[in-house]
Amino acid sequence: MKSCLLACILLICASAHAATGSVIYTFAGGSDGQNPDGSVVLYQGNLYGTVSGGGAGNAGQVFRAYRKKDGVYAKVALHDFIVTDGAVPAGVLALDQIGNIYGITATGGSFGLGTVFMLTRPANIADAWPLTTLWSFTGGSDGSNPSAGVSLINGSLDGTTPSGFGNSGAVFQLTQASTGIWSFQVLWQFTAAADGQLPMCTISADKDGLLYGTTFLGGINGLGTLFRLSQNLSTGVWAEEVLLSFGGELGGANQAAGGVIINPLGTVYGSSYGGGSHGSGTIYKATPNVNGIWTATVLHSFDGTTESGQPEFSLVYWKGSYYGVSTMNGGGEVFKTNPSATHKQWDLSVLQNLSLIGGDIPLAGITISNARTIYGATAQGGIASNNCGNGCGIVYKITQ
Repeated sequence: MKSCLLACILLICASAHAATGSVIYTFAGGSDGQNPDGSVVLYQGNLYGTVSGGGAGNAGQVFRAYRKKDGVYAKVALHDFIVTDGAVPAGVLALDQIGNIYGITATGGSFGLGTVFMLTRPANIADAWPLTTLWSFTGGSDGSNPSAGVSLINGSLDGTTPSGFGNSGAVFQLTQASTGIWSFQVLWQFTAAADGQLPMCTISADKDGLLYGTTFLGGINGLGTLFRLSQNLSTGVWAEEVLLSFGGELGGANQAAGGVIINPLGTVYGSSYGGGSHGSGTIYKATPNVNGIWTATVLHSFDGTTESGQPEFSLVYWKGSYYGVSTMNGGGEVFKTNPSATHKQWDLSVLQNLSLIGGDIPLAGITISNARTIYGATAQGGIASNNCGNGCGIVYKITQ
């Protein structure tokens, strides 16, 4: 009797903490937009994101999704791109303290090679959001075709381009003067050698303002790097330091595509698309020793089956846990990982197989609300139509 009662209690507790996923918006294609290729960002109860195709100009759209009084989510377009002002918006949007939106387009603009843009928040968010093109990439020394988005760091916009410079990529920064004029500079130009090649990440900063990121290729093993950029305050020149070259050990991390998280102690956490015990990717941490030499520790190796694998996007830290999206099997999976009390490898739990709620092919990471609700998008899935044979994509939420 007691054992039965205990089992019932455990079942109730487990059910109370189970994650539940649901679709909150389904894209219809055409003027509604299709194929979200970026993370959704939660700001003051609204979700902001992008779709890479469709819209009124058939070149992608920035949108706002919100929950109506009846509990149903609605979506409104904030800007429809028309190619000359940008096309194929992707990656992570950044919002400043007053709600202005910053982002990138992978193509379009004055030279057809992508842009960095700003949408100015109106006093009433239901009104028009004016677009300002802050930079149009030329494909010359400034690079081309940004894809990861921008990070707002100490008032500047930092990002990466995977193309340009012989397809080696670069890190760039846009800074606004007191006059309101934005200036562009390349902080580091990769050479496809030991310093790295093909940055596909967002940029992060530590408490001292040093910038961190990853490259998918390059390094001494050709399987990517973890790098740090620092500025000489006297000359203003930026220099790169390769903290790790991935792929140097059996079962180690390699080919990191997402950005990293730096904790207050300076430990770096990230995920890699490849490597690990099963070759399906890892979650890793990187730490320096007393001599300043950095080493990587694999915290979890994806098995490529029950827990999918190949995480491509930045992890999200929330109250002691690291969350992310893996892309290997079917529609992708949202996962949560925690340090294990019993062994070195971290415990990982799959919160939601996205194909089970109708999603397919996540092309971006997630955001988490203060109420522990997870929000994200998939590029396909939803309702098949003439516009999208595999569905035009969804926005989803996962309650924990």
